[in-house]
Amino acid sequence: MSARNAAKITVIGWDGGALPARARAALAEATLVVGGARHLDALGLRADAGVDDSRVTITLGPLAPALAALAAHDGPAAVLASGDPGFFGVLRALTEAGLDPDRVVPATSSVATAFARAGVAWDDALVVSAHGSGDGRDLRRAANVCRAHAKVAVLTAPGAGPGRLAVELLHGGLGVQRILVVAQCLDNGADTEPVINRPNDFNSPPDNHRTSGNPEGPAGDQGRAVGVGVPVSAAERVEFLTLGDAAARDGFAEPNVVLCLDPRQVAVPGHGSLPQAAGGGRPDTRRAGGKRWLAGWPGACGGWALGEESFAHRDGQITKAEVRALVLARLAPRVGDLVWDLGAGSGSVGIECARLGAAVVAVEQDADACARLAENAEAHGVQVAVVRGRAPGVLTDLPWPDAVFVGGGGIDVVRGALEHRPTRVVVALAGVERVGEVARSLEADGRAVGGVLSQSSRMVPLPDGTHRFAALNPVYIVWGSAA
Repeated sequence: MSARNAAKITVIGWDGGALPARARAALAEATLVVGGARHLDALGLRADAGVDDSRVTITLGPLAPALAALAAHDGPAAVLASGDPGFFGVLRALTEAGLDPDRVVPATSSVATAFARAGVAWDDALVVSAHGSGDGRDLRRAANVCRAHAKVAVLTAPGAGPGRLAVELLHGGLGVQRILVVAQCLDNGADTEPVINRPNDFNSPPDNHRTSGNPEGPAGDQGRAVGVGVPVSAAERVEFLTLGDAAARDGFAEPNVVLCLDPRQVAVPGHGSLPQAAGGGRPDTRRAGGKRWLAGWPGACGGWALGEESFAHRDGQITKAEVRALVLARLAPRVGDLVWDLGAGSGSVGIECARLGAAVVAVEQDADACARLAENAEAHGVQVAVVRGRAPGVLTDLPWPDAVFVGGGGIDVVRGALEHRPTRVVVALAGVERVGEVARSLEADGRAVGGVLSQSSRMVPLPDGTHRFAALNPVYIVWGSAA
């Protein structure tokens, strides 16, 4: 028989509560049960439990052996999973392997439970997973989403838990303002009320300090919450923590889910403040009467490569829309990326990257320009970390970027940016003499290099009602992409 038809598979989600009758019936009938050790233990289904010698039980480790066993099995099978198997769960792996379940019995997802325990609506939240290769990229990507967006749920992983996430968000001292709601042991199966530590006071200055604790130490050690301290245990518990408190903790009970909330934009219970009105850059996702129509982040409104009038700037010192369009295309900013805007000026490039969902750090040495940049970001309803300083020296302690735009500062800035291994680098130049040295630096770094001379002319009216095309200053755009 084919893998698609051999086994009659029921996928069962478990959230710690009593299983529904159809799930219990499927388990009783199954001659093959696949699940994680925690679920099998909680439901008394481990192979050594002595309940049913005729049933084969596979404890999940690597997924491939379990998929192979299911494909070879001829008879009823059950797969146990956490919460909703179709939400970052095993259902995708099954269907992609050609193992189409006969039935899926979902439970409440851990994300839905975490938001419910916190008392926060989540139809406008982004959900990201820190599970992945284990080399830190997935955690950095999750942190970038948290930097750029006000309401994010993070599905944690070993080595990528709440403490590590907090440390990553504190990286560089960028003044990130976030509350972490850490929901632990949501599916522990205990018939008790969850312990919820609500905040006493989150009106302190933003966390921008480094910590020296071991944020992913052994679970079970006691840590300090902003509310009332409660020892880590197997009981379901939800804690509201500042970034500094989370980073200093020695461990969190597992499994856990983290909600990363910006108290300036999200109504956090116990915080005592209402969310601020969103700026012009965030599209309205509500219908008339205040009802939302789209879940998650809706994306930027009003297009991209906005006119210069959309940004406060000084004496025409702004990257023109025509140039910005090509720069954005080569930077390719997206949700989960971190973009550096170096020599940011008005911040038009960085702000447009933020409007497209990326996290952005804008570096500018002029104090007045920094102030305008911050005002522009607020006007567009996006979050941009503004760093006053001179590159490349100021780059040393910043979180590593995925893409870099260099709008000023010379070849030393380009070389300094390359030391941080971004995937994409785009440089805008006014003088042709500098094109060669920039291209050579990018090539020496092993990148695929390209360039364009942008010569645009805009239609302008004449006194007699006709029009002419007025030339803009030429700009050389050079880029390099990692192979």
